[in-house]
Amino acid sequence: MANSRVYLLCSDDPLLKNEKSEALVHEALSSHTNPEFLLFTYSDFKGEGGSSNLARLENELKDLGFFCDFRVIKIYLKDLDKIAVEVLECIAANAMDSMLIIVDLPRVNTIYTKVTPKNIHDKDKGKTPGLETRKKNAIAYILGARGEVLSMYPPDINEMPAWIMQRCRLYGFNIDNNTAAYLSQRCEGNLVTIDQSLKIMQITCPNKIIDINAADAFFNQDSRYSGFEFTDALLNAQSQRALNILDALLKEQGSIASVVLSLILSRLDEALKTIVRFKKEQIHKKDYSSKSRFFLSHNIKMLKTQQAITKAAVHMPDELIDYIAKELSQASYDFSCFDFTKVILSLQRMAVAMRNFQAMQLCQTR
Repeated sequence: MANSRVYLLCSDDPLLKNEKSEALVHEALSSHTNPEFLLFTYSDFKGEGGSSNLARLENELKDLGFFCDFRVIKIYLKDLDKIAVEVLECIAANAMDSMLIIVDLPRVNTIYTKVTPKNIHDKDKGKTPGLETRKKNAIAYILGARGEVLSMYPPDINEMPAWIMQRCRLYGFNIDNNTAAYLSQRCEGNLVTIDQSLKIMQITCPNKIIDINAADAFFNQDSRYSGFEFTDALLNAQSQRALNILDALLKEQGSIASVVLSLILSRLDEALKTIVRFKKEQIHKKDYSSKSRFFLSHNIKMLKTQQAITKAAVHMPDELIDYIAKELSQASYDFSCFDFTKVILSLQRMAVAMRNFQAMQLCQTR
């Protein structure tokens, strides 16, 4: 059993806190013959009129009862506020050696955690200090009661691929750095989402190797048509597919033309802006990490869209890009006038122009 008996787990990431908590609890429960587990949440401490109600917690801290030799108390607090301060003071004053107390808190500013341990029984019984001072004192009292503050931070964007690769090894399969970076982008750095995805991949991956195509297929297997798919098809010069997607979106049960068209126009506008900058910065000549950062800065996380933009930026004639931009501008104007029929015609002309450049002349003759 660890020497500390009180742990403050401070982090905005639930996965890091949960895993540390589970490890501490497992160690405690496996080391005693008749342990007991108790759970408190913030609402358990709220009294009437905004006051705190710590009677039950205080009783549990003072008395193990006749039927257990060790008690684990897990407490969830939403912030280091007045009630949280009183909870910490109560723990510091009453916790017994035959207990493990874990307090789950969001990230706490280091001005409150970088304090010298204090004995709560030496607390000045005179004037009550302000809340900011009480916050520092409360954590100092916890440290003085054989407590420990564990501030946990998720890996940053540069560290994330290595974290994902290590996680994959934990689950018994392999992943390369580029695929790990892609997973980080798709999950927006959310450790819980990443971990859940990896657990599913662990079950569905027969050869214990996940490459970037398999990862992309995993995230897109249940997706329905959207503005992304139309844009991807258009930039890949897949005229018929783009037309089919547009038709399917407009005919989908419950779909609203204004919503569908707004999504398509916004996605296409984002893609065109990205293509222009891609060409200007010659992103296709840079390494994978630089490409990933470029697309992430434009909020483009889907691999298929990244590939479509890359293909268009490298191979699509400037004349065709200019045509799409002009047609998109006209479509946006028509959309603002609620003339959705003209918007649809513009999108259809764009799709046809990918395989028949004569369609570009229609834009000039209107």
